[in-house]
Amino acid sequence: MNTDRLQVAIGPVLYYWNREQLLGFYARAAESDADILYVGETVCSKRRALRTDDWLALAGDLAAGTGKQVVLSSLALIEAESELGQLRRQVRALASHPGVLLEANDLGAVQLAGEAGVPFVAGHTLNVYNVETLAVLAARGAIRWVPPVELSRDAITDVVDAARARCLAMSTELLAWGRLPLAHSARCFTARAYDLPKDQCGFRCGDTVDGLMLATRDGMPLFRINGIQTQSERHCNLFGEAADIRRRGIAALRISPSTPDDWPTIDRLIAQARTPAPLAVTDADLCNGYWFGKAGMAPA
Repeated sequence: MNTDRLQVAIGPVLYYWNREQLLGFYARAAESDADILYVGETVCSKRRALRTDDWLALAGDLAAGTGKQVVLSSLALIEAESELGQLRRQVRALASHPGVLLEANDLGAVQLAGEAGVPFVAGHTLNVYNVETLAVLAARGAIRWVPPVELSRDAITDVVDAARARCLAMSTELLAWGRLPLAHSARCFTARAYDLPKDQCGFRCGDTVDGLMLATRDGMPLFRINGIQTQSERHCNLFGEAADIRRRGIAALRISPSTPDDWPTIDRLIAQARTPAPLAVTDADLCNGYWFGKAGMAPA
């Protein structure tokens, strides 16, 4: 990868798409100008359009055939021994496949990766807020981190500068487009919305490609419900801040896809990141506030 310019990453698919949609999306991703591709299930282990072996095979094929950096993402919330066993399988496979990184979204993944000597990306759900935590992760094999979505640009810059001062070999990747992943819970909100128990959900999250909208009592769209995950209803878009982001020492911008048909937007964002003088953001309904140290729902 060219490290002299801002990299663009396509983050893991957070929704329950069917097999055809997933494979079609990644076939298109392989042809895109993105530098980094994330694959794997991060939200719910019951989503099995692609199983563990399928994700591993896809990661290997993309790494071998595209020249892009490929990262296999782990679950953000591990609740059962079966899920821990799945994680162990992923780590063992990656230990013998150095062309693919791991995204550790749970401290269990950090521990297993460190024990196996597998380099990893520290996902935003690890909640890294200071350089001391970053140093602990670096000692266990982290080579890149994704700041929590609520951190402001100044707070992120402070951590990046402190990491550089301590000579940590750690780059930074910022979630710059997509719905903000705000929280995970042991309860499944989608099943609850259909008055179903979690273990008998009927995979209702597969009925919509991008979750369920949740509005306030007066009808204002507020959150997006995605299984056990709560997201912002609005998208953030920080690609208009690309020049400032690069000056702050951030190496990569992450796009979090919303639908299998997001490619016109994704291609536009990648082109914008490549432009020396980034285009002005034209989206009217954004939630960029966290980056500017404001309320998250603020547009800027």
